[in-house]
Amino acid sequence: MPTDSGRPRVVLKWPVLVNDLEQMIGGGPVAHVECQANPNTVMVWTIELADQDAAEIQMRWVQVYGTGQPVPPGSSHLGSCLTLSGTLVWHVFSHSAVDWDRY
Repeated sequence: MPTDSGRPRVVLKWPVLVNDLEQMIGGGPVAHVECQANPNTVMVWTIELADQDAAEIQMRWVQVYGTGQPVPPGSSHLGSCLTLSGTLVWHVFSHSAVDWDRY
């Protein structure tokens, strides 16, 4: 888990498509996962260091899985959300290691 580095932080919002492909989001601690208006997108909020340029943000690979879909070994669960229709639950998993000492 992250430690308090004493550096200022900011919460950033990342769209993750529900498309069976890996995508990149910020590597900071996950603040929230939610399904919003678009049924094909899961939103993930991460806490990133505020005193860095966009190119300096540590990124990680994530993918959305439906309930019952196999998840690769070594993946870390970041959060789940119920679709707006209430019929499906999406689960976001990270496929990347994160350097928690950075935060």
